[in-house]
Amino acid sequence: MLFDVVRLSIDRYRANPVIVIPPLVSMAFELAIPVLTGIPGANFSELRPGLYALVGFGAMGLSLIVSFLTLIGKASMASQVVLGGRASLSDWVEGIASYSRRALGVYAVYLFLIILSFIPLIIVFWYAMLPQVMYQVWSSQPEASPSTLLAPTPTIIAISWAAMAILSLVEAALYMWLASLIFEGTDALPSISGGIKAVRASGRTFLGFVVLFIVVSGIANLVENIPLYLGIYTPQAQGGRPTVTHLTSQLMKAIFSPIWLLIALTLYRGSSSPPRFTQTGASSVEPGD
Repeated sequence: MLFDVVRLSIDRYRANPVIVIPPLVSMAFELAIPVLTGIPGANFSELRPGLYALVGFGAMGLSLIVSFLTLIGKASMASQVVLGGRASLSDWVEGIASYSRRALGVYAVYLFLIILSFIPLIIVFWYAMLPQVMYQVWSSQPEASPSTLLAPTPTIIAISWAAMAILSLVEAALYMWLASLIFEGTDALPSISGGIKAVRASGRTFLGFVVLFIVVSGIANLVENIPLYLGIYTPQAQGGRPTVTHLTSQLMKAIFSPIWLLIALTLYRGSSSPPRFTQTGASSVEPGD
């Protein structure tokens, strides 16, 4: 079942490559943040705390806004494809007008779950970096070198993989919630409830989808951290320009992002009744079409 859904989603993606534009726009904005703020490559000892916090929170706010609008664009365009139509950039604009108000509540729940899930990881990282922080505080030269790790390499790698798995799981759930919101026209809480019911109805197929999501995200995470595995620490951006590994990792995530939405929306459409298949095994008519 999962194989058929994945193959169908890839075929739909190939027929509608325009769906990749929203995540590419989001990626370009994220990569531009170091150039706009200069924070990743800045010398912390020369920054005023108030200015650093202002710029940091401002960049985070803009990033969340772009992420939300990108999410609406991907979901709106993907829903048109799953319903049997063709995606266009106008679907992005129409999606923002039609779904933004209701999707904002769903997105807020998604962010809350991410924050809640990351609290244990933040605590682990804090205790892991505490010795290095204390050393810098009591050292005669407290400024940390840009190449100095604040925590042991195995701890950073473990936290990175745990964060990646959590993000993949919650994001897969988010896509199912959005499927309910778009296809059923429900508000935030009913959409979440409908998405949860669809997950239960999909059963092992959804579980396989999450595993596939984590595997591909894990490959991107591995590419991102190649220097760290080699014992070399480099910031994600150097001189305002992203490193090759960071750029490659972000590009992989952007390219695969529409596939995850297409799979989730297809699973939701097929959760109420078994899909009908052609002789080749691909779903020719979605339930409810």
